Amino acid sequence: MDRQKLAVFGVLAAAAASMAALAMFAPEPYAYFSSDITKANPDLTMGIGTHYMLQDIEKTKNTVVLTLSGRVLSVGDLIDWEYEGDKYGAVPVTIKVGEVAKIQADAAHSVQKGDSFTFYLGGIYEMDRHYINSFEPQFEIGEEVVVHVGRANQGPKGPDGDNYFVELGMYGKYRVVEGKAYNENYPTGKSLRDVYDEAK
Repeated sequence: MDRQKLAVFGVLAAAAASMAALAMFAPEPYAYFSSDITKANPDLTMGIGTHYMLQDIEKTKNTVVLTLSGRVLSVGDLIDWEYEGDKYGAVPVTIKVGEVAKIQADAAHSVQKGDSFTFYLGGIYEMDRHYINSFEPQFEIGEEVVVHVGRANQGPKGPDGDNYFVELGMYGKYRVVEGKAYNENYPTGKSLRDVYDEAK
């Protein structure tokens, strides 16, 4: 083998070695997995049942009164409430607001960056257990999230005097990791701008 071929071979070998070294230290791509609400509140149990047939937030954007990013501060205990003789339950989730991407006039009150904001997950108390409806999103303390929030006409009132919920349940909540948003519909991630815009 002549010197020119040996030089080319040496360059290729060095390049291959460099690429292999970079691959060894490259960060693994984020793999989405659902949150576990029992880490935040061990007294809660996820129910078994149906999910929303409709999964596209854009088709419910008129009922989304708030789109917020934030960090989960707390997941409370189930609150019993009644409506027309039927018993229901609701679990309060409080976040510290990072960004207000959407606020409609009928959101009832102003929300600003840095505020604490509470919304509710539907549930029920049965057989000495607190169950969360199976279609509801799960949250963990410290988790960075985006939520599309609707306003309910009944249920327990939060600190702001209204009852808010996550529109379309698990499909209206995203976990935010390194600037991208993930949920069951987008396990490989979606840009935050696209998530903010889908309910406008």
